[in-house]
Amino acid sequence: MTVLMVSYDPNPIGSFGIISADEALQILLNDNISAGKLETSHSGPDENFTGPQVWYHEYPNNQTVTVYGNVSSSKAVDPGKPAIVFLDSVQAAGNINGMDALEYYTFVQATGQYIVENGVRKFNVEAWDANVQSADVFGSARREGDQIIIINEDGSNTEYVLIDPPADLPLDVQYPESQITVGGVLADGNLYWTYIDYIAGVSNMGGGGGGGGGLGFYQLNLSGTPIPFPTATPVQSGSEYTAAKLASFIRYTVQDGDTLGSIASAYNVSISELCRVNNLSDNNVIGTGWVLIIPGVTGPTRLDGEEGTMQVQIFQKPDGRLREAYTFISKKDQIYYQVQGENLKQLQDVANRPIKIWGSISYDGTGTPIITLEKFESLYHDLQFEVLTGTQQSIEINGTNAVLFTTGGTTYIQMISSGGYPDYSSYDGADEVLLEVLRIPAETYAGYPTVRVFNSGPAINLATGERIELPRTTDKIEVRPDPYGNADEYVQPNVNIERVELVYLTNNPAYQDSNNPDAVTGQAYIQPAWHFQGHYANGDVLDIVIQALKQEFLLPEVVPNAGVR
Repeated sequence: MTVLMVSYDPNPIGSFGIISADEALQILLNDNISAGKLETSHSGPDENFTGPQVWYHEYPNNQTVTVYGNVSSSKAVDPGKPAIVFLDSVQAAGNINGMDALEYYTFVQATGQYIVENGVRKFNVEAWDANVQSADVFGSARREGDQIIIINEDGSNTEYVLIDPPADLPLDVQYPESQITVGGVLADGNLYWTYIDYIAGVSNMGGGGGGGGGLGFYQLNLSGTPIPFPTATPVQSGSEYTAAKLASFIRYTVQDGDTLGSIASAYNVSISELCRVNNLSDNNVIGTGWVLIIPGVTGPTRLDGEEGTMQVQIFQKPDGRLREAYTFISKKDQIYYQVQGENLKQLQDVANRPIKIWGSISYDGTGTPIITLEKFESLYHDLQFEVLTGTQQSIEINGTNAVLFTTGGTTYIQMISSGGYPDYSSYDGADEVLLEVLRIPAETYAGYPTVRVFNSGPAINLATGERIELPRTTDKIEVRPDPYGNADEYVQPNVNIERVELVYLTNNPAYQDSNNPDAVTGQAYIQPAWHFQGHYANGDVLDIVIQALKQEFLLPEVVPNAGVR
């Protein structure tokens, strides 16, 4: 990617140290560090794997067509100039009034013509509508006369007519041996597509997981004053502290006025051991709200009547088998417990609802907490999910961002779906918003009654003035493709790192913080990063970049929505 830096200043602003390649490798291997790294990977097909094939809907120039896509926009450097608006990757022109006010990557329907001006292809918008819902359908396909029928294999077996299919689209796709995935819009039983993905011989896909992951790069701190970072929990190679052992220790949340010495004294552990387990130096400053592991002090081994929320997921394997996953989220400390035991299907009746649970706690080799279910109790048998219309107001409570939601004369505070802390998503500029919520009787936060938010959106289409119907997300448990493929459980991958190089990256200027349209769209710096490339044992390609600047030149905050190139 070529980067155009209009206001590039060639004068150096200082000298900044970088970590070694070995230090970067340790960050890559530490799954407890999720920021400061970015990972991508893709499957390497085996000798029996012939896919995938992908089609993107193409349209001719100078003909009126209706298209579907995602809108993004960027403000001009000159405040007197209009924002630039894109429909997917094509610049939009013409009747684009209001598009720049849409939430980042809003899915829309647009009618107009593709035109070419000065060698640049644009879409000249005649009319557009954001009151449409994107859809992804996967499963089988067959021909009936002149029509292609797509059968949704999400458990509903709903059939849709594929409008204007590609001439070379394979017919009679039999799921699960093969699979077709169509992205687009559903309307009146018809499927208007934007892309189609076809995989022949799904069972031969192979697949690879990967360590690392990555939330994105940290923001830069070039002030000269280092900012303390919250501690990461290390899993030390060859240490007596295995992941399971570390996970079993009690955790302490640092309070105002705490020191390493006072915490160590309270739990009768040495400062050096407290620092070693939490990857701290003896003179490290700790911050209020940090969570420290207390070595040697065993945490709870049971949950007895613990209140929380049950999360249920159903996955379908390529061979058609279903895998169910049950997760209990503790309201008190927001710990995610994988649930095991007998007769777990009954938990599907309380999906996303508050319950109390009883059972014993254990930990697997990766430190994941597991609860063996003995019994559970539904707290509110008649509690129903609701879609409410109201207004929002962003506030700060005790140093925490929060959003107030007012409906029917009552003001609530928005909470995340498990009820642990405030949900601060809001729709600036929208007079009314829609929330899909649970209202828990007598639940309060900072003196306000609460609503637990599962889905949200503006109530009015800003472009057309029409009311929007919020799609329901809690009416049924969605069946999704299984990321484990046909394997019954996740298998830790083997990886060969074949190339390590120091590269220089900059934020992708196409990204912008959608929650703050006035935010700086990235950082005006090219920064160093360690680039690791290799392969998993099954042939999948690994590609990871690790932020190379030393921690003293970083802020403990991730760059919002900013990819790198």
